[in-house]
Amino acid sequence: MSVEVVFTPWPYDAVARGVALLDEKVPGWRERIDIETLDIESPQRCIVGQPCGGYETAMRRFGLEPYGRGVGAHYGFLSPDNLDWQDQRLEDAWREAIAGGAK
Repeated sequence: MSVEVVFTPWPYDAVARGVALLDEKVPGWRERIDIETLDIESPQRCIVGQPCGGYETAMRRFGLEPYGRGVGAHYGFLSPDNLDWQDQRLEDAWREAIAGGAK
């Protein structure tokens, strides 16, 4: 018996979880994102801040801990270590997902 394992690297794995959560909790979220102003570190311009009125508001709406960086990073809402290069890769992955590259 042969098993094929497909590894999806960060940040695409995190963004895929975030996309699934947003699809479930915020119908039409893609249309409410301005990818030109998307800024992972901004509570108002981040991927959940834009369609939900702020990062903290969104996380509470989803029933998630807003202050635990691990939770936000798990869904691709925050970079895991708050490093500029991670923020950029994460924003690029979200832009790709919004454009239809990762659903």
